[in-house]
Amino acid sequence: MYFSGPFSTVVTSELKLTNPSGKKAAFKVKTTAPKRYCVRPNSGLLEPNGQVVVSGARMALCSIVTSVSETIRKLPLVKAQTAVRKQR
Repeated sequence: MYFSGPFSTVVTSELKLTNPSGKKAAFKVKTTAPKRYCVRPNSGLLEPNGQVVVSGARMALCSIVTSVSETIRKLPLVKAQTAVRKQR
C-alpha cells in the first residue's frame, strides 16, 4: 500500500488481492506501527479465483502525538534515587 500526504488528516489507500489458483489462499497484513495504520480486513481467506479489497488508513499525525502524550501521562511516576558510593 502507498500513502501520500499531507498527513495532517487521515489518508486512505486500497489494495486488491487476487487468488488466481484453484485452491483457497490465506492472507494477513501486518504493520510495525499499529497506532499509525489501520488495515481492514487484516486477515482472511481468498476463495479459488477470488478477490478481496483491503483498505488501509494512515492516522493523522496530530492524533498520533495526542495518543503518545496521553500514554506518557498515564505512566506511573517513579522517584529517582541517586546511588552514592563510598570512597575507600
